[in-house]
Amino acid sequence: MRSYLKPLCAALAAVFALSSCGDKSTLSRIDGDSSEAVTSVTTAAEKVTTTTTKTTKATTTTAKKKKTDELQMLPEGCYDIQPIITAYRTGNTDPLNPTQSEILDAAVEFIESCTNSEMSDYEKELAVHDKMVLEISYDSQELSVFGNSARSSATPYGPLVERKAICTGYAVTFNLLMELMGIKCITVEGENRHSAEHMWNKVRLSGKWYNVDVTWDDNNFDDGSFFLKHKYFNADDDFFEECDHVWERDDYPASTDDKYYYPKYTMNKNPVYVINMEGFKSLFEDSLNAQTGEMVFIPDMSFLNIYDPYFETDGELDEIKEFFVENNAYFLETDTVQTDYGLAVNVLFRTIKEEEKPKEESSSEEESSKEESSSEAASSKKPEETSAAASSSEAPEVPVSESEADTSSQPAESDDTSSVADTSSEESSKQ
Repeated sequence: MRSYLKPLCAALAAVFALSSCGDKSTLSRIDGDSSEAVTSVTTAAEKVTTTTTKTTKATTTTAKKKKTDELQMLPEGCYDIQPIITAYRTGNTDPLNPTQSEILDAAVEFIESCTNSEMSDYEKELAVHDKMVLEISYDSQELSVFGNSARSSATPYGPLVERKAICTGYAVTFNLLMELMGIKCITVEGENRHSAEHMWNKVRLSGKWYNVDVTWDDNNFDDGSFFLKHKYFNADDDFFEECDHVWERDDYPASTDDKYYYPKYTMNKNPVYVINMEGFKSLFEDSLNAQTGEMVFIPDMSFLNIYDPYFETDGELDEIKEFFVENNAYFLETDTVQTDYGLAVNVLFRTIKEEEKPKEESSSEEESSKEESSSEAASSKKPEETSAAASSSEAPEVPVSESEADTSSQPAESDDTSSVADTSSEESSKQ
């Protein structure tokens, strides 16, 4: 019996031993599989996290990109110029309605009449700006700034076809013309200092943004003079804010560069020096011939020390003010900017309006002449005739002396500084 059990126990022990080895191996494999599974799960989780992070970043980037894309669009309520731009770029004008087609044709003709392929973006922008200022009049009959697309002065149709616009029309049209020339441009919605709604543009040149307000550069006056100026051409945000432009700056790309600001760029490219009054007068004549109500130059400080850019306190500048009045013009203001060649000054002026001109003195001179003739005739009479005439009159008329006649006929002298126009208020009225 014992001999039988002994081999059986040995066999069972071997089975248990093998079974134990098998269990250990299996557990080791399971542990390994479990570890790999955990690692796999962890890696997958990390991938999900990474993907989520990337998705979040992508979403944020997309959101930012979307916001940037939205800047290219016009403010709500403006005439939609995108179909016209798309038709021009694709060459397919079939989707356009008759009004849009007319606007596109007028816009192309406008651009071709003042630009060419040899011009830089700045030169094209300047040419379009100047043509708009010289040929388009502010539509003062429109009382509201923001209108629907049916009002032509608030759409490109008014400026391009009828040559009439309000600020919305100026801004939308400038935006359209820039985009057609391949220059990135957006329209800014804001206010003037009187809280009246106003619009202007931002253009991108060499990767930098600049402010342009064609409306306020359009210096058209009732006396028929259409003088051009560039006070609001490619200026930075701080300058615009100082000049009564109010807007949500964070909603638009920042404009901090002044490389293409008109006075600076002009003087860096072709500096004009003025060393005395004769040079000032010569530059004034050049400005009149060019229909420009501004003079940009670098003054010799011995002639013009610009410590008072508004010409208000320096008595030595009286000669300049008097010169303007003598030449049927009023001094408006000055702006200064540092250039590569020194401090440049931009002197702005306008012609005197008809109602501001002194009344003609011809009637007074005729009256004085008649009085002198009457006095001479009276003195040539015989004494008895004079005596008889005197006795026949109960209340003889006392002749007015020549000096008194001149004094009474002359209009009251006005201080030229009091007649200086407040350009901010004039421009602000152009909403």
